[in-house]
Amino acid sequence: MQPLLEKPVQDADLLSARFRMFDFPALLFMGLLAGLTIIYWNRLEHPAIYLTFLGILAVNILLWVLYPPQGRVAQFVRQFYLVAYVPLFFTAMHYYIPAIHASDYDRLLVFLDYKLLGVHPTVYLEKIMTPWLTEYLQISYTAFYFCPAVVIVVLYLKGNIQKLDYYLTLLAVAFFLSYIGYLLIPALGPRFYIAHLQTRPLEGMFLFNKIQHVLNELENIQWDAFPSGHTAIILLVLYFSFYFMRRFFYVMIPVSLSLIFSTVYLRYHYVVDVLGSIALTVVTILLVNWYAGYFFNRMPK
Repeated sequence: MQPLLEKPVQDADLLSARFRMFDFPALLFMGLLAGLTIIYWNRLEHPAIYLTFLGILAVNILLWVLYPPQGRVAQFVRQFYLVAYVPLFFTAMHYYIPAIHASDYDRLLVFLDYKLLGVHPTVYLEKIMTPWLTEYLQISYTAFYFCPAVVIVVLYLKGNIQKLDYYLTLLAVAFFLSYIGYLLIPALGPRFYIAHLQTRPLEGMFLFNKIQHVLNELENIQWDAFPSGHTAIILLVLYFSFYFMRRFFYVMIPVSLSLIFSTVYLRYHYVVDVLGSIALTVVTILLVNWYAGYFFNRMPK
C-alpha cells in the first residue's frame, strides 16, 4: 500500500500524456450516474436535464484530452476541475437517492451499532459531553474542509504535479466510492434518526451554533451517513502526508483523531459508518495504486 514513485514525464505513454490520472474515475462515475438516470427515468424529476448536464461535464473532459489547454488560467482549471465536479455530484445524491430508495437504512445501522457496542454511541457519549468539548470537536470537524486543501496548495506551489495528480485521484476515488455507498445504503445519521433517544442537546460556547448552521446550509439534508466521507478523506490525508509530507503528518495525527471522534460525538455518524470508511480507505489506496501502475506506468514502491 505504499504510494507511487515520481517518474519523468517523458516516460509516460500516450494515455497518461493525454489523460490526467483523475479523469477516468470522474468519467466512470458520471457514466454510473447517467446509467442510473436512464434506469430511474420515470422517478427523477428532471432526468433529461440531469443527463444533458452529465454529458456536458463529460464532453468537457474529453475536449481537454483532445485539445490540451494552453495558458496558465486554462491549465489551472484543467488541474482543479474536480473541485467543482465533486460538490455537484454530492448535491446530486439529494435527488437520486429518493428516486432509487423508498426508505433509508438507518434502522440497520442503529442495530449494528447496538449489536457491536451494546449501547447507542451518541447517547452513551452524553456522559462526557461538555460545552468546551463540543466546541472543540465542532471546530475539529471542519478540518475536513481545510486539511486536504493544505496538501493541494503545497504540492501545487512546489510544482509537484505528478504527486498532486496522484493525491487528487485518491481523494476523487474516495469521494466517488462514498457516494456509491450513499446510493446503496442511504442513511440520515443518528442526529435525525435517533434524536428521540438523546436526553441532552449538543451545546457549545462561541462558534458551535454558527458552524453547525453553515454546514447544514452547505450540505442540505443528505442521506450521507454510510460510509463517513469525512473519516475516509482525512485518513487519506494521513496516508499521503506520511510518505511525502512527514512533518505535516505529525501535525495531522491529533487533528485526524479529533475529527474522527467528532463524527460520532456530534451525532453525524454511527460507529459502523466510521468502520466502513476505514475499509473504504484501504480499498481506495489499493485500487488507485493498481490503476496508476497499470494504466500510467507509475508503479507503487
